Amino acid sequence: MCSIGWIKTKEGYILFKNRDTNKKYLRDNLFKKTENVAEVGYMSGRKGCWIGVNKYGIGFTSAKGPYREIQEGFSSWIKFNELGEKILKSEKKLERAVKRFIREYKKQKIGESANILLCDKNKTFLLECCCGNVKIKAYSRYAVKTNHFELIKRFNQSKSLPLSVKRLKKIREVMRNHIPKTAEE
Repeated sequence: MCSIGWIKTKEGYILFKNRDTNKKYLRDNLFKKTENVAEVGYMSGRKGCWIGVNKYGIGFTSAKGPYREIQEGFSSWIKFNELGEKILKSEKKLERAVKRFIREYKKQKIGESANILLCDKNKTFLLECCCGNVKIKAYSRYAVKTNHFELIKRFNQSKSLPLSVKRLKKIREVMRNHIPKTAEE
């Protein structure tokens, strides 16, 4: 299970990702830093990043969504991370990054599902993506997400759905207790 989030701070923002697993390929993660992008990606021949920030302050992270079937004509989930890395390498403005991500996501016909956070220091956009469907919600103080959908609920088909809902509820409770009451959820 994954938890992802964004928290606005006085200095900018914190972008985070947690992945619970004991699978070997996750121990092969690689932190890469180039002139334009700092990211955590894969070794073992995989492309893309799980979480990253570019020199313009645009951030990206992802968590698998609840729908795991790949429909006919769609590609695998890993393409979300390749697309995230591509966006970080080229985009300077958040709104443009979000529009491009959605356009290319639909064009590439990425299957399965994912929760995506695209952010800068002022706000983050949560994208719930599945089988060509995208729903967006903007946040200006903090956002957290686990592995289920809240905007396109019809795709909530994972066996781990109850754990994802429970985890998100607990994370939001912690955030509410540690972030000023004027903060947006």
